[in-house]
Amino acid sequence: MKKFDTDEKYIISEIVTRWKNGQAVCLADIVDRFLLDIDVKLDYQNRTVELLFDQQKFLHLTNFTTIVTDKAWLLMRFVTLLKYLQGLDYIYLYQQGNVPKQPTRFGLLLKGNTPVSYQITDPIIVDFLLDYSYRTIVVGQILIDYVENDFKTDEQIRHDENIKIAKDNLDVANNSLVQAKKSVNRSSVAIGISILLGILSIAVSIFLSQRPIDAKINKTQYETLTKSLISIDSLYKKTNDFLEQNILPDTVKTIVTKPVRLVK
Repeated sequence: MKKFDTDEKYIISEIVTRWKNGQAVCLADIVDRFLLDIDVKLDYQNRTVELLFDQQKFLHLTNFTTIVTDKAWLLMRFVTLLKYLQGLDYIYLYQQGNVPKQPTRFGLLLKGNTPVSYQITDPIIVDFLLDYSYRTIVVGQILIDYVENDFKTDEQIRHDENIKIAKDNLDVANNSLVQAKKSVNRSSVAIGISILLGILSIAVSIFLSQRPIDAKINKTQYETLTKSLISIDSLYKKTNDFLEQNILPDTVKTIVTKPVRLVK
């Protein structure tokens, strides 16, 4: 499905709205918005199409030729739009009545105002406007659903949903990664402190094991050793509190070895 511009979306919405309201609709019924002070004259017998412009509104304009060309191509786009939707089986077009023998007009040129006529010479545009302007448009449910889904097909809706799910999963993964990095950082700090405590504890044990059994520690040595152990114990408690507050895994907490205390 191609992307439609604002004008094409308006035409499609008008077709669906009128169809849902039970109105028979054709292209000539829904392009008035684009034909202010302009009429389109269709002559089926002579196979000609003319654009009639209000003389007072347009003749003095320096870009009048450009306006004429733009209106002709706009009508061409709308007819091509109908053929495109019919090719997708979104709508069906059929000739409900006989071809008119007299020229017909549609648009918003006020009756009685003098027109300036411009005959379209492009044979393709002429044939399209003569063949499709008054064909009745039958709307399929798929087009109704398309408009109600904000001009999205079922495939586009599923695609958007999949993108949203993927984005949500990516956000969850990113958050998990951030939390994991924080946990790893806290674990690294705790492990480092635990290793330090273990080394100090081992050092104390080695120091004690190397002294003779009957050796005695003098008062100064005892006080120095006691202060060291008290410092180690304090560091242990702070480490344990840190682990509890940061809710580290139990496997990390068990690394901490409580130092040996001397009893006086």
